[in-house]
Amino acid sequence: MFKLNYIDLIIVIAFLFSCLIIGLYNTTKIQTFKEFVQGYRNISVTVLVCIIFASSIGAGSTIGVIGKVYEFGAIYVIGQLLVPLSWLIITKIITSNFEQFKECLTLGEIMFKLYGSPGRWIVALASTIRSLGSIAAQALALGFVFNYFLNIETGYGILIGYGIITIYSVLGGIRAVIHTEIFKFAIFFFIIPISYIVIFSEIGGLENFISYLPSSHSNIKLSNENISLLASFALYFLLPGVDPAFIQRCLIARDAKQLKQALKMIALISLPFSAALCLIAYKMKSIFPTMQPDETLLKFISLLPPVLKGIMVSGLMAIIMSVAEAKINATAIILVNDVLKVLRPKISNTTLLLSLKFTTAILSISSLALIKLSSNILALIWLASNFWEPLISIPTIAGFLGFRSNSKSFIASVIIAITFTLLGRIIAGEFAIISITLGDIGSAIGLFGMHYYQVSKGRIQVQLTPKVTRESLLNRIANTIFEPIRNIYKFLISSIRLLAVNPGQH
Repeated sequence: MFKLNYIDLIIVIAFLFSCLIIGLYNTTKIQTFKEFVQGYRNISVTVLVCIIFASSIGAGSTIGVIGKVYEFGAIYVIGQLLVPLSWLIITKIITSNFEQFKECLTLGEIMFKLYGSPGRWIVALASTIRSLGSIAAQALALGFVFNYFLNIETGYGILIGYGIITIYSVLGGIRAVIHTEIFKFAIFFFIIPISYIVIFSEIGGLENFISYLPSSHSNIKLSNENISLLASFALYFLLPGVDPAFIQRCLIARDAKQLKQALKMIALISLPFSAALCLIAYKMKSIFPTMQPDETLLKFISLLPPVLKGIMVSGLMAIIMSVAEAKINATAIILVNDVLKVLRPKISNTTLLLSLKFTTAILSISSLALIKLSSNILALIWLASNFWEPLISIPTIAGFLGFRSNSKSFIASVIIAITFTLLGRIIAGEFAIISITLGDIGSAIGLFGMHYYQVSKGRIQVQLTPKVTRESLLNRIANTIFEPIRNIYKFLISSIRLLAVNPGQH
């Protein structure tokens, strides 16, 4: 039985058709490979905000976050309060030397410029495997939404959603993706607070439900487990990941100034957005204390009045589809630009375009096939994701901060990162936060250790300029991490104190 009435159903169908129409609107204007990859060169800050934010908020950032806050309470609220800090840090990192990479099309080209061919090939391999896992996860979430609200079998729901994504991604490239991401951003970003206000006004205000929350949701116990979790949050947000789709959208920016403005705006809007997600989780905990965590957001949507419910379901589909299309598009471009084009440098523009469209379609199909395969394959995908940050993030962040070395340093970084990650796996018994942490440490040891070893042997000549001296690099890293922390320190401490006090005592 449908959980949507006919009006809501019409809204959802209209949304899906609108995505298809908007995505296909400019497909006939795609004439060159570069147009397919970068789309527009003179986009506004507002558009840049929309496409970066929409492509970074997926099922895990909504359904997953609300489910975790619903299940574990205040400790995960702290993690959400760190989201703006993460955006401020990545702003500082990416814009530091952005102009040096402005002519690059992909993260693979950036890594080639920094570390030579090994950087390009490892990015191509790692990003493909990681993206396939992420795309498969978004597909499962999309199928779940279709099944929950429309009673459509999960597999058919996946085929419908991904069929639409594949059509306009193949035909329209990044231009089609940009148009649909703007549309989806407008739907979901504005509908979340509206839905929150409506449901709270109907069921009761903020004051009425706090007393019904368990202690885990109204205060924080500094147990060893919670301290470990807080440390993992700190690591995750102090060393933000570098995603190929995110880098691709940053490279669309006109210059570093425009990109910095856009990323700071995202940091600003991410706080109320994250707060709304946490409040929704808290509200649902007070009403339905024994619900399955992954169904929290879906249950919240089901309580909304007609019309608003249809728009909210459309918005949820929108953010899931945005991340999926971003991953598909970015990975297809890396495979064609950093693999095929390198192997066949004289390939024609027409062949490149056809190859890119074919690769986009294959990626969509491959990601869906992963869902049907055994859990061992999915475990392999998680394994690759666990290695992504140590292998790619540390060298990329160092490069954006002005560090310059060679391929030997990068290879040493990769080898030691893998070794330390496996060591973390042995210690923890699984690939988890400790393996990522040790992998990051190993990556840094390998990268900087090999670099300065070569410097000591005279194999790398270091020019004594502020950008490449060891002291300056350390200062850059310290400023990048601690300057945003200082800016929001008082706010974060105040929030923790409020959460640590039992509201029932007031």
